[in-house]
Amino acid sequence: MLDLTASNPTTIGLHYREDELLQALAHGKALTYEPQAKGCWCREAVSAYYAAHGSHVSPDDLILTTSTSEAYSFLFRLAMRSGRHGAGPDPSTRFSIFSPISTT
Repeated sequence: MLDLTASNPTTIGLHYREDELLQALAHGKALTYEPQAKGCWCREAVSAYYAAHGSHVSPDDLILTTSTSEAYSFLFRLAMRSGRHGAGPDPSTRFSIFSPISTT
């Protein structure tokens, strides 16, 4: 059983393919953070992974986020109707656990 509420995945007993992770981190591109809307090499890497496992996923169809919280915030914004307001969890903020979500 895994504790899905843990914020640190290294503390819940997951077994990583350490050689592959270290090899990926040794890649020079992993040393910089330069977000790009299109053509990101990481989207191409995810697409190649799925292709190697028999599925076709275009890099242009992928949205990569830094966390599940960020991904949920995108989904909540997409699900809201234009002009509506709401609140969503914001674990990165010490003073308020909710951040406003609004659409225009």
